[in-house]
Amino acid sequence: MKRRVKPTPVTRFFSTQFLNFISTLFLLVICTFLSARPVFAQQILKPDELCSNNLQAMVSFADAVLEAAARETLSIGSEDALTCSLVSSLTSIHDVLQIAIKGVRD
Repeated sequence: MKRRVKPTPVTRFFSTQFLNFISTLFLLVICTFLSARPVFAQQILKPDELCSNNLQAMVSFADAVLEAAARETLSIGSEDALTCSLVSSLTSIHDVLQIAIKGVRD
């Protein structure tokens, strides 16, 4: 029959601290894992590039007034992503140009 050794106060203190440390570390790892979202690099097209097969690529305009007009026509703010799929929903450049011309006049 084995004799059980009674833990000393120092042993109990360090075992409790170690368990607290491991528990905190475990929770930190779990929270990090749960909050991590996959990050994908967003392709930004140059003004002379076409959307072709990448509808999630971001469109850039050489002219800031034209970009602002396109955003206004699409009803999106300057902080929103201007993707190929959004720009492809523009059915008429006429509306965009009218807004751009009005912006230049103002």
